[in-house]
Amino acid sequence: MIFYSSLSRCSRYLSYYINKDIPGPKGIPILGTTLDLISAGSGPKLHHYIDKRHKQFGPIFKESLGPVNAVFISNPYDIRRVYSVEGKYPVHLLPDSWILYNKLYEKDRGLFFMKGEEWLHYRQIMNKLMLKNELSPSIFQTYEFVVKSLIDDWRKEVGKEIKELNKQLYKLSISFVVAHLIGSSYPLHKEKFEPHIENLSTTAQAIFKESSKLSLIPPKFAYFLRLPMWKRFVSSVHSSIDTATKMVKEMLALTEKDGLLYKMSSESIPFDKMVSIVVDLIIAAVDTTPHTMGWSLYLLSQDKLLQTKIAKVIQSAENEVEILNDPLLRSVHREALRLYPAAPFITRALPADTNIGGYLVSQGQMIIISMYTAGRNEEYFPNSMKFWPERWIRSDNGNYLAVNDPNASLPFAIGARSCIGRKLAEAQMILSISKIVSNFQFNIEEEVDMILHLVPVPDRPIRLRITSRT
Repeated sequence: MIFYSSLSRCSRYLSYYINKDIPGPKGIPILGTTLDLISAGSGPKLHHYIDKRHKQFGPIFKESLGPVNAVFISNPYDIRRVYSVEGKYPVHLLPDSWILYNKLYEKDRGLFFMKGEEWLHYRQIMNKLMLKNELSPSIFQTYEFVVKSLIDDWRKEVGKEIKELNKQLYKLSISFVVAHLIGSSYPLHKEKFEPHIENLSTTAQAIFKESSKLSLIPPKFAYFLRLPMWKRFVSSVHSSIDTATKMVKEMLALTEKDGLLYKMSSESIPFDKMVSIVVDLIIAAVDTTPHTMGWSLYLLSQDKLLQTKIAKVIQSAENEVEILNDPLLRSVHREALRLYPAAPFITRALPADTNIGGYLVSQGQMIIISMYTAGRNEEYFPNSMKFWPERWIRSDNGNYLAVNDPNASLPFAIGARSCIGRKLAEAQMILSISKIVSNFQFNIEEEVDMILHLVPVPDRPIRLRITSRT
């Protein structure tokens, strides 16, 4: 009797979810709600547009933006649920412009573009090399050299506004990746790679800017009509891939045993695959970490007391390992990523019919995780609009000071397809920001707003003025 009663309740439960439609706006054929997005500010304002949709429809809604039909979610429980059911070979959404480019020019790309068994094979190798290995003392010295070069340049700008801050942070990020790839001999070869780094700091940025524009129209349409935005996109991708490929080939002759390239060679990765993986690693690092550093400096510039507090923490630290593991220093970039997530939207395609947020979502449906909305929700982060790194520090009882649900801010994602460069990115951000704060005080000349070029960027250059701390 109990069995039949339970079965009856289960049937009613499943029927409820199967027959219940996910809420969302009604669009028109082919275009969906693209015209609504355009009137709201187009691609650069997509985060605001989706945030308003969540306020209108709740933590889950369905919408068709042009060719993309997706279910948007912002509830932390649902976010964890999606990662838990993503399957052995997680599938994510690739920009159509990038897919078309790879097809037209027959480009073999890295981990971001791989799928299935091929992806799993190389991902497992890179997990071992980039996420599970501890950083060696010699690589810390190499990182120190990279940051010192930036600090030395900035000392010449004391009392002034930093020129082209964004470009300088781009170059810093690329230098970190190159140093990590080569290893401890990088300081000997720094000048050799400076022209390549200078070129990449310009061209890679253009990829994301033009990709953002191409996201609102079918890329094939832009290609057949030879639209200027398509030509600029192709030119920037061509240049970035060519430059990064040259760098990889030159680095292979210079790499040390503590360099990532040497370790990859030891794993018997075919040369062409190694080049593809490393090229995409360089390009990916160019436009995510620099902007997170920029947002971190922007937010810190508005809190002199916090700058002083951080400087004292750094002064008392005995080595880089202590700096990397300090709770406050780790919380700075984590809080910046909560407010300005490097990936405002993370995508996954469901491998099977799944209950998400009280709805039965069908197999193959694209799920988009709204990290921007979740990270600014008062329910999960009290006083959510305040930059407050201390909120991430745990009290004696193990709870965060002011975080009700940390799953609402997972900027690197979790699961099998989480960010492969997380460890390197965190090391770069913590070490660089700690050295900047320990050497300088800084403030901003004017406030900026966030827009999207696939990643969050300021709507105008961040104008940072520095003075010497010592």
